Amino acid sequence: MNKYFNYLIYHGFIIGPLLIYIGGKKEKANKKIKDLFILLALLAIIYHIEIIYRKRLTNSAINFIHIFIIAPLLLYIGKKDNKSEKEYNIIMIIGLVITFYFLYNLIEFIRS
Repeated sequence: MNKYFNYLIYHGFIIGPLLIYIGGKKEKANKKIKDLFILLALLAIIYHIEIIYRKRLTNSAINFIHIFIIAPLLLYIGKKDNKSEKEYNIIMIIGLVITFYFLYNLIEFIRS
C-alpha cells in the first residue's frame, strides 16, 4: 500500500475525527481518548525526529512543525482539564480543517 495513501487515511479518518470528538464532547469526552492524544504526541515527536535524523534533513518544515507545534498541542489537549469553551471550539475547528483537507487530498489521490 502506498505510504501517501496511509498518511491521508490516518489524518483524515483518525486524527481529524478524534479532534472533532474532543471539541464536540468537551468535558464529557472519554478520558482514554485524551490519554491517546498524549501517546500520539510522544509518537509524533519520536517519528519526526527519526525522519530528520535518518534522512539528515535540516530544512524539513513539516517535521519541525510536528515536533514544535502539533505534538505540544496534542499534549495540551490530553493533559489540560477544564478547558474553556473557546479552546474546545478551536480544537473542533482544527479537527474539521484536518478532516476535510486530508479527505479532499485522498479523493484527489484516488482520482489520479
